Amino acid sequence: MFVLATSVLFALAGNDTTSDFDLGEDDFAVEGADDEVGMVDYAEEAKKRPADPTNFHLEPEGKDPLKNDFPMHVIAIGPSWVKLELPVLVASDRAAFRRSFPHGMRVVTEWDIGGNTTRREQQFVAADVWERAPTLAFFDVAAQDARRSSPVRVKVYTAALPAPPVEPEEGEEAEPVVVPRLKERYAVSSVFFRPKE
Repeated sequence: MFVLATSVLFALAGNDTTSDFDLGEDDFAVEGADDEVGMVDYAEEAKKRPADPTNFHLEPEGKDPLKNDFPMHVIAIGPSWVKLELPVLVASDRAAFRRSFPHGMRVVTEWDIGGNTTRREQQFVAADVWERAPTLAFFDVAAQDARRSSPVRVKVYTAALPAPPVEPEEGEEAEPVVVPRLKERYAVSSVFFRPKE
């Protein structure tokens, strides 16, 4: 009885019990970008994420530089291309590097991926080498190759950098710089496999 009397009093006093948000079913609409977004294919999105690290096994301590110490890895792959990487132990420490290569060193990798060849080169001087720790260089190459699998062979070469040329006296010609020839250190052979979609 009390509830009915209260409702009647509110109505007689002109108080409207509807809220400003009550627009009625005909006028109610919420616009948003979510209405235009389709379902997310999480499996396809997962394929686009970067690969997990593959070089967790690298343990250069106690190993001799410029030996066949580490395997080659596929670090990224797409429908028509592949990216490969080869770690190379350049030096065990700075003092040992300086004794072997007083003016520095070139490291050249020659890649043969299913018959297609390319080269990558890096140069190192003593300042580039860790003073009391091993120094690794990473050589990588991205190749257009849509095959399911293909053989890969990488040859690793080095050469000592020559001493800086001596400034000639006035009127004299500079002596030609003799560049040491590349020496093959080792080769790594492998095969890459493209996973099924």
